[in-house]
Order: sequence, then structure tokens, then C-alpha cells
Amino acid sequence: AAAFLGLVDKTQAVHELLPEQAGGLAEPADAVLAELVTWANGFTPQQLGLLLASSLLSGAGATWFQSNGQRKASAPKAQLWFAMTPVFGAVWAYLILGEALTYHECTGAALVVGAIVLSIPPPRDRSQAAAAAAAADAEAE
Repeated sequence: AAAFLGLVDKTQAVHELLPEQAGGLAEPADAVLAELVTWANGFTPQQLGLLLASSLLSGAGATWFQSNGQRKASAPKAQLWFAMTPVFGAVWAYLILGEALTYHECTGAALVVGAIVLSIPPPRDRSQAAAAAAAADAEAE
């Protein structure tokens, strides 16, 4: 596999993914930091705001919601929520970037949301649940 990817040659010497001439691993840390600062200075405030919003909403925020949701939801319900990823992406693109939502995107979003609604069972009446629990206790004795 390594030979196929071009990481190993006929002499079986392992090559770096990023050679030194192209800013590879042997570059000093201060040079890398200087490149990073130069790169970051090229952003406008609006671009930095969008970058920050993107990283917080779809990065850290999504990871936090996913980990909390997985703890509290069953696997089938969690999968339906994960299927909402494109819906959330389209909504954020509409709200933040002003992109238009197409008929196909709206139809797909409606189908995904509809599947979630259909997968949620109706709430049981508390009196029915209490009666079922009492009957189960009576049978156990």
C-alpha cells in the first residue's frame, strides 16, 4: 500500500508526505508561525467572522450536540438526527450566506423531518402506564 501511494521507492526508503523543499517537517517552528501569521493577516473581518461561525456551529457545536444526543437517544432515533446534517447545512447556508433553497432541497428536508416525526411514538397516558406497571408487579408476586 505504501508503494502504491508513492511513499516507498525501489530501495524501500520511506519518503515524507511533505518534502522539506515544500515546507515539510524539517521547517523551524518560528518559520511556520510566521507563515501562519502572514496567512491569517490576509483575512477580512467578515471572513474571520464566517470562519469562526463555521467552526463553532458545524464543528464544535455539532460535536457537542452529537455527543449529548447519542447519550440520550436510542440508536434508530440518533441515526435519524444524523440524517438531518444536510438539512442543517442547507438552513445555515440560507440564513448566513443568503443562498437560495431549491425545490429539491426543501422536499428532501421535508421528507427527513417527516421521517423523524413518524418515528416518535405517541406519549402513553400516565394512568395506562401506572396500570401496566401495577399489573406487572402483581404477576411477579
